[in-house]
Amino acid sequence: MVEAKEAGASGVIGCVASVLSKGTPLLSGYAAAVGMDCPVEVVNLPEVETLTAAGVPMFGINIGVGLALSVPGAAGSIARVW
Repeated sequence: MVEAKEAGASGVIGCVASVLSKGTPLLSGYAAAVGMDCPVEVVNLPEVETLTAAGVPMFGINIGVGLALSVPGAAGSIARVW
C-alpha cells in the first residue's frame, strides 16, 4: 500500500476470501492511516453491519453478485431492492 501511495494512487482494492475476516478491518484501517481509500465490496446487510461495527468506513455495494452467484443472504437483499 505504501508503494502504491508513493506512486500516486489515491486508493487500493484488495481481494479477500471473506470480507468478514479479521484482516479486512485491519487492511482498511492501514490504508486510511497512510491516506488512501480502501472500499470493501459487500453483498448484503449483515456484511455492512459487521464491518461498520469493526470500523470499516467505505463500502462498494454489489447487488448484482446475487444474480449470478449463490451467496447466502444476497437473494433477500436483492429481492427488496428490485
